[in-house]
Amino acid sequence: MREQAHWQALVPTGDVERTVYPDFVFLYPYQPPAAPESEVRMQVWFENIFPQPKMLEYRLVLPDGWSAIPNSGQLKAKAGEKVIADFVLSVPPTQSTNYRRQALTLDVTIDGKYLGQLAEAVVDLRPELDWGASGQFPRSLAADVTRDREVD
Repeated sequence: MREQAHWQALVPTGDVERTVYPDFVFLYPYQPPAAPESEVRMQVWFENIFPQPKMLEYRLVLPDGWSAIPNSGQLKAKAGEKVIADFVLSVPPTQSTNYRRQALTLDVTIDGKYLGQLAEAVVDLRPELDWGASGQFPRSLAADVTRDREVD
């Protein structure tokens, strides 16, 4: 208990869990490959680190011309539960590849309290330059496997 008191004294908000483990809301995969005029399956992950049920409301903040279906939603999680929402990100055909990577963020509100853009992902717009971890192309993503079936 003394150790917990020391940690709480170090954290300005008193919320040790959120300070030590800030990634309880994130976008997966973090760096998906997606060339212009393509789509990529992604996910919003919410791991409820709080001692009571929580409602997360989110909105994707995308580069100009990009879209996602759905681009916002709600996730309710019991204490300690991890919940996942799928979405499909579309990169427009007009997207320049002068810069190889493009960021998107996740704007988050939990139980009515706005927390800001808590998560980000960086899309690799030149996937032909990435040979994956084992030399395969294109590299496969866990988000391409749904809870019920594998997606082609």
